[in-house]
Amino acid sequence: MSKNYPLSFTSASLMPHRSAALAELYVTLGDWEAVSTRVATDADLFGLGKASTRRRVFNELRLRLKTLHADEFELLAAGGAKAKRLLSWQAVCRSYPFIGTFTREVLLPKLERFDPVILNSDYRAFYREQTLVHGKLDRITETTRLKLESQTFGMLAEAGLIRSVKDRQITPPLPSPKLCTRVRAHDPAYLNYWLLSAL
Repeated sequence: MSKNYPLSFTSASLMPHRSAALAELYVTLGDWEAVSTRVATDADLFGLGKASTRRRVFNELRLRLKTLHADEFELLAAGGAKAKRLLSWQAVCRSYPFIGTFTREVLLPKLERFDPVILNSDYRAFYREQTLVHGKLDRITETTRLKLESQTFGMLAEAGLIRSVKDRQITPPLPSPKLCTRVRAHDPAYLNYWLLSAL
């Protein structure tokens, strides 16, 4: 997949608690290689038995976590369940323009129009628009297309931005003022990923 428009988010769900565990390890060890070694040798760390599965999950979560700034990283490591969810979602949106753009250009405007339910037609229209800009979306298999859709809505539900995969009613996550202040300091536009205006 293109580095400019990666789609590898299908390899792992939101995984906020595993992301936080990884962030905590990095804060402690201060080096990704050391964290990688720990993940490879500690079968209980992620609750994932196979070394190959741990490696795949580690690679995916590390890619996402590298989009966070140091203070956000520390909040992810030490925060409560909601902070873990919301910062993991920030990392996903920053890593994957497909999901970030869908959140910013579809969910947020619908919420602002008091139209809080995501229809299948909303997703299909967004996907068609993205294929015009990113031709790779027009070349992937139907199986991959379905997986992209399933994972997108699965993570939206995990993050608390919709009620569930089946009930796609948008539910603003209402992050704490502390989280908003930290994220806004890096880029006000990041607030869009929590369905908040950047103004």
